[in-house]
Amino acid sequence: EKETTSDFPLSDLLDEDTPKVDLKDPKFLSTMNPYWVQNGLDPRVIDVLSGKGITTFTPVQAEAFVPVSTGRHVIGRSRTGTGKTLAFGLPSMTRLVKLSEEKRAMGNAGTGKGRLPSMIILCPTRELARQVSEELTQVARPLRLYVTCFHGGVSYDPQVCKLD
Repeated sequence: EKETTSDFPLSDLLDEDTPKVDLKDPKFLSTMNPYWVQNGLDPRVIDVLSGKGITTFTPVQAEAFVPVSTGRHVIGRSRTGTGKTLAFGLPSMTRLVKLSEEKRAMGNAGTGKGRLPSMIILCPTRELARQVSEELTQVARPLRLYVTCFHGGVSYDPQVCKLD
């Protein structure tokens, strides 16, 4: 089965001023490529990825970044282990930080503990929910975003406390 990340080529989603991307070019996929920071990925997140041994993005991660970080809806389909969690997580968190900064600039704080949830991720199993939570917690930390996991089969009380 051919791996696809969208029904439309990435080039159809980018404006004319955006440089063309080559998802097969290892230099383009490198986390050190300035393209990622220029498109909003925080260098501190790249440091976390490097610390985890991630020095290149997978095609699904690279192709999803710009559309998701700009608020577009994306359906990504790829084999297990190809980085789908980071494919939606990195650009989603990048967008949350940008929106938070815009709110702060307009006088609305909206950061720190005690705020309403900004993103909800639904997973079909508690094991996958825990895995996604662990993966995103690491890259969310330098952005001052908080991740918590809720699932069935455990007491409500500890989970409710995490909302405070």
